[in-house]
Amino acid sequence: MKSICLLFLLIPAFTFAASQKYLANVEKKLDSLFSTEIPDTAVLKAVRIVTEDDSLSSEETEHFYAKKIFPFIEKKKANVSHLMLAVAYRSRALTVSKFGEIEEHRKYMEMAYNHILKVGDTGYQELRQKGAVCYSYASMQLFFGDIAKAHKVFYQAIRAAEKIKDYNKVMESFYALAIYYTQVKDTQRLDNILADIREVFRKADGDVPPRAYYSWYSVATARYALDTDRPEMRDSALLYSRKSLDIVEKYGPELERGTANFAWNYYNHALFFIEKPYVNEDSASYYLEKARRVPQRLAMHAREVELNVRCAYATLYKSQGLYPKAIRVFKDALRMMDADTINNGIRQERLDAYENIVSMDSALGNYKEALAYQQKIIDYHQKVYDSELARQLDEISTKFGVEKKNLELQNLKEREEQRTVILRLLIGSLVAAVVILVFVVWIYILHRRRLQDRLYQSALESEMNLQELETVKSQYSDLKDSLESRQVLRNFEVAVEKMKSVVMAARLDPAVRDEYIQKLSTLNLVAFERQFATSISRMTQMDIKYILCFYLEFEARDIATIFSVEPASVYTVRYRLRKKFRDNPSFQFLMK
Repeated sequence: MKSICLLFLLIPAFTFAASQKYLANVEKKLDSLFSTEIPDTAVLKAVRIVTEDDSLSSEETEHFYAKKIFPFIEKKKANVSHLMLAVAYRSRALTVSKFGEIEEHRKYMEMAYNHILKVGDTGYQELRQKGAVCYSYASMQLFFGDIAKAHKVFYQAIRAAEKIKDYNKVMESFYALAIYYTQVKDTQRLDNILADIREVFRKADGDVPPRAYYSWYSVATARYALDTDRPEMRDSALLYSRKSLDIVEKYGPELERGTANFAWNYYNHALFFIEKPYVNEDSASYYLEKARRVPQRLAMHAREVELNVRCAYATLYKSQGLYPKAIRVFKDALRMMDADTINNGIRQERLDAYENIVSMDSALGNYKEALAYQQKIIDYHQKVYDSELARQLDEISTKFGVEKKNLELQNLKEREEQRTVILRLLIGSLVAAVVILVFVVWIYILHRRRLQDRLYQSALESEMNLQELETVKSQYSDLKDSLESRQVLRNFEVAVEKMKSVVMAARLDPAVRDEYIQKLSTLNLVAFERQFATSISRMTQMDIKYILCFYLEFEARDIATIFSVEPASVYTVRYRLRKKFRDNPSFQFLMK
């Protein structure tokens, strides 16, 4: 016995360990994808792994989104396309909606829709995903009560699906809109939807799957059934109801892959035969029994069908005047009902049953019974009122949260728009600056070309006079050189004569004086002029005299005596002349 108990205690632990091991394997797959695939492919495959794996719960799927997929997206966001971002955000929104995270669902759907709007209509996958994202976003807007936006986005989904001929998705969008407009009895909108459906089918030219026809006939039935007081509209509703049944009976297995519940087609068709003046028990019973025989996936759906079938039978008996039988069947239906104030269908059926019993008991004279059920109506209304009040308070709280979130999203959008405007202005300014720069460069190039043309013309004109100018220049240069040579030579002759006079007048030793006079007299003025011709313009008269002395190697004390200065002054002049002509090789004698 102890072993058996121990075994039962270990089973949950083994199960948990297996689950953890499986989650670890999924995590490894994701890590491998993110390290080997390009970002777009990695995101698409990762989303498929976590959403198509039935072994993962919604919470576990959201865990992988939060811890693995979206951190990778945030890291590689620059390399992930808007299409893949839209796919990822939509999948995460649908995941969080499964465990009641309405605000998170709304946030992710808003992001998915914003990204899908940036995707072009260029390929099959782009249009397919645009249709899916727009359908989910419009359904969300319908849930939150923004009908105008839902209508607009449903039509975006329709146009995208129509381009790739996905008529099932086209009709799903029309059908979702039609359900709402049927509930509010907006016949004008329903007529517009039917007109649009006919136009889509006309363009499709018969290339439409049965499920799309089924949706069309269901929408048409709901529209024409709203005008039951007009016989021609009832006939149209009956016709389209019969057409939808034909589709069900011919393509049932194919249609079962969708969300359709065929029991309601048979049930709605039976309703045409249970009220005056169109009562037909055989037809009503035939279709009600067919509704009962349709297999249901869930027990709650089977119970709801059975409940409505019983109420329909009771209404049929009332129309036939079989009040006791009708009351009995209504009471059988009431026994199936519970105090559900959330499900509008059950609530309405309960009230209808009470009111029918009251009216029939009153007609039969059972006033005490009628009074009892009238009190039940009052009590039930009070109960519904209390429940409705609580629900409205919850809705107000939810709407407040939604409005708050809307304001936050609006502020975020406005800031995004402001950033976009600033960016556009910066880009516009940059483009304008580039245009202006290009224009200036173009003007400069044009002006430069004109100047080049003018210069070329001037060059052509001047080329004709070039030889004359060269000749004149040569003559002028020769003449100038001759004049300058003569002038320099004359300057040196004058300087030598003056130096002779100065030396003769100086108080020098006669032998030294004669030696210096001899050097001055035998100086080759032509060679001297050639050596210093390039520097003559920089020499003063005193410079020439001192240079003659240094060139002819006069003693410093004798030079001081000749010029009546101190010997130190002579050295100063020599230093000054060295510095002045240090780059001229003709003055190397000063450097000794």
